[in-house]
Amino acid sequence: MDAVRGQNPTRSCSSHAEQGVLLAEVPSEATVLDLVWIGQAALGDEDHALDAERIATVRRGDTFLKLLGRNGVHQGEALAWYRSSREVFNLSRLKPGQDLTLSFDHEGDLTGIEYEIDRLSVFLAERGDDGKIVARRGEVPSTTEVRGLASTVTSNITAECLAAGVPSRVVRQMAGIFASKVDFKHLRKGDAFRVLYEVKITDSGEEIPTGSQVLAAEVQTRGKSHTALRTESSDGDKNYVDLEGKPLQRVRSDSTLRYPVEFTRISSRFSRSRLHPKTRRRRPHLGVDFAAPHGTPVRAVADGRVKYAKWYGQMGRTIRIDHGRGLRYDSMYGHLTRYSRGVKSGTRVHRGDVIGYVGSTGLATGPHLHFSLVEGKRYVDPLKALKQVQYEPPTPVTGALFEEHKTRLVSALGSLNGEGPVRLPHFAEAHDL
Repeated sequence: MDAVRGQNPTRSCSSHAEQGVLLAEVPSEATVLDLVWIGQAALGDEDHALDAERIATVRRGDTFLKLLGRNGVHQGEALAWYRSSREVFNLSRLKPGQDLTLSFDHEGDLTGIEYEIDRLSVFLAERGDDGKIVARRGEVPSTTEVRGLASTVTSNITAECLAAGVPSRVVRQMAGIFASKVDFKHLRKGDAFRVLYEVKITDSGEEIPTGSQVLAAEVQTRGKSHTALRTESSDGDKNYVDLEGKPLQRVRSDSTLRYPVEFTRISSRFSRSRLHPKTRRRRPHLGVDFAAPHGTPVRAVADGRVKYAKWYGQMGRTIRIDHGRGLRYDSMYGHLTRYSRGVKSGTRVHRGDVIGYVGSTGLATGPHLHFSLVEGKRYVDPLKALKQVQYEPPTPVTGALFEEHKTRLVSALGSLNGEGPVRLPHFAEAHDL
């Protein structure tokens, strides 16, 4: 079915009028989707008398309303779908060349929309029996494969991992996991490492780069060995711990702890009275603006739970995180272009986790991150407040289940022999630690 998306399969059929009736010669290998197209072609593009699924390809210059209008949906109806879906996915950001699957009932009314956002997630919206439109994100069908690599550093660990086929995301994760113990930029010739990681693969066999996750890793340098094991609790909390179950934390001097984004400059500081660049009026600016390219990853500054991830007025797409005892303030991240997969109200996040990506949604002159710290309704200067913060160390992981989990991961690491990336088809992780 995917092979014919964006094409009109009736082009491969011949149609003619016989005794005043329009006929279509169906090719022998026609799919269900072909038949839907042919049925619509035979009835005329404006006739929606059949239950049908239409594949609408986004053209350059298309808006969502224009695209639906071309498929027989009037503007008021299209606007209702747009507004009902905005907090899940902004339908104004459709990409030329990609497809929307539109479902219609027997009366020709739009009942569903499907759109692949990226390689990991798909946007789904449906109209229920009560007439209400409900939108959500779903996962693209995929399988998980565990792989491993053991090697000795000869020049540069990043280049060697990439040359061996290890995803760049895995290399970045390793550098972050061991940041408090090892500086990957200063690994020397003769240092060694092992890494066990999982990759996600689509049904078509394509590897999804953003689906890669480190399960366990070991680095040997300067006569010392450092091991990290990924754990996951029953409520979804994920962390990396050492062999004793102690969480690995980055040192306080790491800039990613003080700043939520790698930025080019601070474009606007905290102020009780600032001349707004768009409205040209003076009003408080209760946060810090970090100028950064569109799509730059945004990270949580501390462990916590997402209060909301939604459209928040002039802040556009915004995330607010409650950090509990670890940080007295809630943190807010505004003008995001999108959220990371799985980030929504109630999601547990960890310090340094990518929660979203820099954008310019809401009232913004260009791509940047608006970052705020708030206690109740009182905002504070983030640049000053984060200098004074003392974080409580997480509780070590212990118990028989952790020991079993550790044995499994350490054994898998030990099985790697330095002969290049290998697949571990029978590896299974323990959860609920």
